[in-house]
Amino acid sequence: MSSSYSLEILKMAPSKNKRAAVALILLNILKKRREKKKVTQNRSIWVKPHLQERHRVGIEQTLLTDLLAQDGNDFKNFMRMDYDTFMMLQDKVSLVLCYKIAFNDYYKINFKVRLDIEKQDTYLRSSISSELRLAITLRFLATGDSYRSLEYLTRVSASTISLLVPHVCQAVYSHLQPEYMKVPCTEDDWKKIADEFRNKWNFPNATGAIDGKHIEIEAPPNAGSYYFNYKGRHSIVLLALADAECNFLYIDVGCNGRMSDGGIFKNSTLYRLKII
Repeated sequence: MSSSYSLEILKMAPSKNKRAAVALILLNILKKRREKKKVTQNRSIWVKPHLQERHRVGIEQTLLTDLLAQDGNDFKNFMRMDYDTFMMLQDKVSLVLCYKIAFNDYYKINFKVRLDIEKQDTYLRSSISSELRLAITLRFLATGDSYRSLEYLTRVSASTISLLVPHVCQAVYSHLQPEYMKVPCTEDDWKKIADEFRNKWNFPNATGAIDGKHIEIEAPPNAGSYYFNYKGRHSIVLLALADAECNFLYIDVGCNGRMSDGGIFKNSTLYRLKII
């Protein structure tokens, strides 16, 4: 619709319909502008040259190999764990139960497959090994580096890292949580924890030590003051429960920082257990 034709329609329209006509003209202009923005350019290259060299000079072939060739302390500093622990963790998250995920529903399939963080090669490109996926994730958790910074370190694209980090984190949590952070589920389990607090700390009738930690974030777009906490920063909150040996029994992450301690606890699944 041309602008001159639109003006002719506007002149001919009754006064009571002029506002509607103006609105239609503006919508048409906005639609054309959006269509222009959708025009994208073809990629000049499919994979950046420095990323294509990953299997020759990536950190698996260079940095990690050099660190392991030394006394092992540098590898532990880089990964925040020794090599044996790293390989144990890699084995656990590689052989897993397959889950079909739809929103928050999990449907368990009754056979084991090696596909949680392990991928297969294709004719177009080689896959990223489970060891490298785990190494990238551990380095991200240890340093908080940006995905772009990790791209230059690992020769894996930032867009790929943004997908694999949450995937590996979910795999690690799914496997380690039932073994190392099992939430007490019976009255006897809670009484055992209370006995440990009484015997070790002379603190009777305690079923756990609970506290929260603000995790600073960049405020999401249009979030306003939703995540703004009393410290003057934007954050989400980690709520944790520990036993007498300072081992985590339960965690809840994600409440907005502006909520009170009582509100955060009341919003957790732990509150619904009606144990504490």
